[in-house]
Amino acid sequence: MANNGEVIFNFRKFHLNPFIYYPIASNHYFAEILNYRHDGMNNEYDNLTREQLIEELVKTKKEAKAMERQVRLTLLRRQVTPHFLFNSISVAMSLVLQQPQTAVTFLHHLASMYRYLLKYGNDFHVPIEQEIGMMMQYYELMSLRHVGSMQLTISSDVKACKGYPLPPLALQGLVENAIKHNAHTQEHPLYITLTIEDGYLCVKNNIVPLESVGQTTKMGLAYMNETMQLLFERDICVDNDGNTFVVKIPLVNS
Repeated sequence: MANNGEVIFNFRKFHLNPFIYYPIASNHYFAEILNYRHDGMNNEYDNLTREQLIEELVKTKKEAKAMERQVRLTLLRRQVTPHFLFNSISVAMSLVLQQPQTAVTFLHHLASMYRYLLKYGNDFHVPIEQEIGMMMQYYELMSLRHVGSMQLTISSDVKACKGYPLPPLALQGLVENAIKHNAHTQEHPLYITLTIEDGYLCVKNNIVPLESVGQTTKMGLAYMNETMQLLFERDICVDNDGNTFVVKIPLVNS
């Protein structure tokens, strides 16, 4: 035990590799590793110079950081997929009771979207054209419930986009937010538009205030922003002028 009460594990006694077992962030441990040698044993680190040990430690820290990033991406993805399925099944249940024939069509669309999840659900990012296709399927799905009260417009340059990586279900989540947080009727429809401006994919919708505002987790925006940060170190931009809500997603070369 050190003078400050910190417990120092004896790696020499148990013949353990300190690069694996030492907490990496501590300067104390950093110094200990540099002085580390196994007594009377052949070890791959015994003949390394101080500079080589430092290089090995830096490499280990990078690997630990990459692993932490991968774990966080996995957790984010596992949060958003059940969220999407739960909401979609809730809509299907209401349609079964109110419009059984429409519910059958709805479930066919949902099955197609679930196949997308099975194909891309374990990926951290997917090509933009696949994500746009998924978003369009979701819009068609919701159009079965909100007949004549929504309009989706996708510009020609967005349709021509190929290869740019986006997080799975990111665009679907933005469209879901627009539908959920705005009042839309045939008299006052919801307009959703996708365009490209200055290297950003822009998802816009007009704001039609709800009479009562329920609780929101803002999961779609949080998921999109944190995933883009982890994958590409880029932030999304959100603009709300009271009339139009815009989310700008940077288009990053993969």
